[in-house]
Amino acid sequence: MRQETKSFISFGKAESGLIFDESHHAQYPLAYYHMVNGQGLETKENRTYFTFVYEGEAHLIIENGLQSIMPKDTYFAHHGKFCLNGLYKAIVIEIHTDKGEYAKSNYTAYTTIGGKVEDTGRLKYIDGWH
Repeated sequence: MRQETKSFISFGKAESGLIFDESHHAQYPLAYYHMVNGQGLETKENRTYFTFVYEGEAHLIIENGLQSIMPKDTYFAHHGKFCLNGLYKAIVIEIHTDKGEYAKSNYTAYTTIGGKVEDTGRLKYIDGWH
């Protein structure tokens, strides 16, 4: 079941593929994808991607030869094509850097790989006051 407000969207247990499309937004065009075991997204040269692996383990291959094992709770950012293989589930945000404010500012992401993401956060304004 999908729930939506002005500031929150719940995607549920979506199959692979496009789960939310804002690619026609005038200022900040983007799209959200659900990748499952290498299916659900064909990457493009003129896009920036932010990816979070939330289940399983993926093998990341980027055109420049960079490779990395991406276990559960890891993330990466990259501008351009990449390949993600393995038995995993991931959420991908695709930024349309050739449109809107992204094109005006010549925005692209630096290739970054990180994680594991913490089980609980440290930001009081998000996680509540303990």
